[in-house]
Amino acid sequence: MKTLKKLSAIAMLAIVIILTSCSGANAEVKVLAPGEKLEITKPERLMIIDFNATWCGPCVAFGPIFEEAAKKYGNKVDFYSVDVDQHQQLAQQLNIRSIPAILFVHPDGTRDWSIGLMSAEEFDQRIQDALAGGE
Repeated sequence: MKTLKKLSAIAMLAIVIILTSCSGANAEVKVLAPGEKLEITKPERLMIIDFNATWCGPCVAFGPIFEEAAKKYGNKVDFYSVDVDQHQQLAQQLNIRSIPAILFVHPDGTRDWSIGLMSAEEFDQRIQDALAGGE
């Protein structure tokens, strides 16, 4: 049983590594792996972080919207997905109490939050507004 658990953990880690390594220039969402750190002080360009959980219905519903936005704006924005169950310390540091919580981090270090489920249109407008104000 222990071996099976180890193999499952290794398989999950491999999936996370594959997802993370596939991100970047092709405008994918970068999934923060367990134990991985994320620097959010002053990014080079707009950074949008989706704090979520697998058990959260609105988070699951927002996932495809977030991924589509990453495809559309990936050449201007860095998109990250953070599971609050895997990154409890980061969630506590940022005082996240409700999810989905979307954090916009501008190159000058300012931060804006959006809490709760957004439609694709609302999210698109928030990104456009952030880009207009941050460039």
